[in-house]
Amino acid sequence: MRESVKKLKNAATGYLQSTWLAVGNRQPGGWTRNLRIKVRGNESKTSVFDYAASGNNFELIFLKRTDQIDWRLMPENDRSQSLIALLQLAYSAELAAAYAYRGHWHSVHDEDERVRIRQIENEEWHHRELVGEMIESLGAGPSRQREIRACIIGRVLGLLCHVMGWLAPMYGAGRLESRNVSEYETAARYARDCGREDFIDCLLTMAEVEWEHEKYFRSRVLLHPLGRRLSLWPAPAPKEMIRESFAREVDPNLDLAEVAG
Repeated sequence: MRESVKKLKNAATGYLQSTWLAVGNRQPGGWTRNLRIKVRGNESKTSVFDYAASGNNFELIFLKRTDQIDWRLMPENDRSQSLIALLQLAYSAELAAAYAYRGHWHSVHDEDERVRIRQIENEEWHHRELVGEMIESLGAGPSRQREIRACIIGRVLGLLCHVMGWLAPMYGAGRLESRNVSEYETAARYARDCGREDFIDCLLTMAEVEWEHEKYFRSRVLLHPLGRRLSLWPAPAPKEMIRESFAREVDPNLDLAEVAG
């Protein structure tokens, strides 16, 4: 086991920055996490993505950052499994978000806020439908365990919106949406690298919609006197960078006007 972990660590160091990995044995129906190793960089364990890449009878299960990895160096089957795992995560997350937003828009009194948050709920349901179609086309299905957990979490959060006041749900929603942007960007890269170009435009469009969600909730938080004093989550890059950064990975010399066109 020591030698296998050493090999994984040496290999990962070439691809990753500021990353934690958890190494676990694959078991029938799932995996068992055995230990966590630090590759290098920040020790923060936030923004964790599920990931399954085979190697020496072990698997890399969690990653803090995915933007420094050359997924094309991995076997095609591993890349497809990574895409499926992330889409399953997003599918269930949309369920939790939609139920939470249902409770959220019912809890606010301002009519404009009710209309906008209800629209966001409907967009999350639409995203879930689109992601579900992608999962099905990959020959997989949702994770039953995640679906149950997401349903419970979403409904509980929706109820809590009625008792937590105005600011906390707005803050929580904005922080969540900022993660969703990068999640769909990452999924688009997974799709590209495993040959599912038909997914890319839809995934990037969903990232752009989530960017608008984050912008809305950030603006709401900043309206509140206390919200202006809070330390907010990091602001995402400008919206146009979602497609530009993706396109430049394929063609570094691509002109911005070509991306916009």
